[in-house]
Amino acid sequence: MLIIPKIKISDGAILDSIFCEEKMKKYYDLLIQNPERLANLLRRENSKSLLFFDYDSYFKEDNSANLKAIANVVKTIDIPIQYVTRIHTIGEAEKLLDAGIYRIFVDDILLRQPLKLRELVNKYSPSRVATFFLFRYGKLIPTDKCNELSVQDWVDLAKDAGINRILYADKEILIDNKEFDFDKLFEFAKSTRMKITIVEGIHSSKLLRRFGNAFPPYIDSVAMGRALWENSFPCQKMWRMVEAELEKDNNVITTAGELKKNIW
Repeated sequence: MLIIPKIKISDGAILDSIFCEEKMKKYYDLLIQNPERLANLLRRENSKSLLFFDYDSYFKEDNSANLKAIANVVKTIDIPIQYVTRIHTIGEAEKLLDAGIYRIFVDDILLRQPLKLRELVNKYSPSRVATFFLFRYGKLIPTDKCNELSVQDWVDLAKDAGINRILYADKEILIDNKEFDFDKLFEFAKSTRMKITIVEGIHSSKLLRRFGNAFPPYIDSVAMGRALWENSFPCQKMWRMVEAELEKDNNVITTAGELKKNIW
């Protein structure tokens, strides 16, 4: 199973906090102010793809700082960038894809502009256009125009548009840091028969192995944020300790409180 670091951004900076040795706290506090530099660090740690969640596009009026930050990331990193942002029109989707973002996620455009969405998928390929399902208490959270649609209705709309991947998130898991219900998730995967990337819900190496062994070929990846930033996996704890020593030796934190550019 592919692990994709999930990075939540607002006002062009990162909302997540990285747990680390106390002597490196200042370093990481500075690092999260620059998505481009964090992306490069994750690339050095062998990440195969990154997923950015644009908080401002859903909860604020202006997300221009995030768009600029993502554009800088795309220009400087050589792995696929996935971007979860509120997309209102097909034109907005095209601009993001033309800017070099590898994959975008659509929601109510499935209902509002199905024919144009089909054209978009045909133009850019199904691997670059996916859909985003957000659940709560086992039910799909609707957007403004889709209160009467069932989960299967949404799945059918996605398939009709040529989409073959779902980004699957559960609000209870995101808020309360719970683990996924294996049985319910497996039933959903079998019923849709689409490729699925789950969001969060895995907090240990044991659980990750269980997912990897249980669900191919439906659930093939997990977008992981909190577990990564809190160093929930043993290899991460060791890596942070090594980082602390290496970056200390390199005098990463300057007296001016900035990151030395030469380490990048």
